[in-house]
Amino acid sequence: MYDLYECPYCGKVFYSPGALVEHIAYYHPEPEPEPEPEPEPEPEPEPLTDEELIYANWLRTGGTGSIEYWRSIGSPLYYTPLTDEELIYANWLRTGGTGSIEYWRSIGSPLYYTPEPATFHLSVSVPSGGSISPGSGDYLAYSTVTLRAYPLSGYQFVRWGGDASGTSTTYNLYMNSNKSVVAFPRAWGFIGLSLTPMA
Repeated sequence: MYDLYECPYCGKVFYSPGALVEHIAYYHPEPEPEPEPEPEPEPEPEPLTDEELIYANWLRTGGTGSIEYWRSIGSPLYYTPLTDEELIYANWLRTGGTGSIEYWRSIGSPLYYTPEPATFHLSVSVPSGGSISPGSGDYLAYSTVTLRAYPLSGYQFVRWGGDASGTSTTYNLYMNSNKSVVAFPRAWGFIGLSLTPMA
């Protein structure tokens, strides 16, 4: 009785393992591996413009900031350390300020830029006996609001208080900040009494 060896590829039978090996090597060779594709060469970077070369030199000598900031200060060739005042002015520009350093000095050399508000808030009140028109709310910054006091029946207007003054029932209020206004009516027939204690 002989051992039989079957080819796993074609099913042909052999009487010795050596014959099977030779058969497989000749008739069923392993395919050669495909060569790996060569990597594509990296594209060469585009050469820097003259402006970018000068900006790079400015960074190399100690400058900081974006190229937009560098342009805004005149595109210097070399970095020159800023004075304390110039550093504060540069910070003011960085936080949103605009204008020349002379303008910045003229408004008090602020450390940070604070945008002007679009509106200011007005608060009005009347202790009793009347109302004010227009009422409390937000009004356009640096506009003038004409206030009118309306005493109730049986009352007369006495004066304004808070951020308004005078005795006229109308008052022109300039809204350059948040404001608070009070109107003071008084009942008709009010008589001040001076009492003398009995001995």
